[in-house]
Amino acid sequence: MLEDASFWVFLSFLTFFVLFGKKLYSIAVGMVDKYREDIADQFKEAEALKAEAQDIQKRLTARTAQVQQDIATLKEETKHNLEARKRAHTISIEDMARIAEKNHAEQLAALEASIKTHIIHTLAEQIILHAQKIYTPAPFSVDAIRWTDVQKALETRDI
Repeated sequence: MLEDASFWVFLSFLTFFVLFGKKLYSIAVGMVDKYREDIADQFKEAEALKAEAQDIQKRLTARTAQVQQDIATLKEETKHNLEARKRAHTISIEDMARIAEKNHAEQLAALEASIKTHIIHTLAEQIILHAQKIYTPAPFSVDAIRWTDVQKALETRDI
């Protein structure tokens, strides 16, 4: 038995395991615990950023509603101004109505376009900022490639 090589291999493996096994086990457990804590921290941070992004989205939605209300008010004021101008001027009512409607439509279209552009730019900037905070991919990750593609597409798109 003492001359058998497999016995000595087994005995040396057992000795190695007894001497270094506990140390290796504690190192492995420590690494796993640290990795788990890092993931939990990243998850908490992502949840906080998600809540913040939802808050921003709610504020932008409220602002959009306010802008729509302002547009409706402007429409109503324009209608009242149109009626007052119809009564005040001596030109024909039909001519005045056409001029006022044309001006109103142009002003309203310009105002709506300006507001929509501002809201889209603001929302895009906020989404990019929060997405960058949430997704900080590793250099070798597939998410890094996808994120840069999305970022390039957003930067090159003329809104």
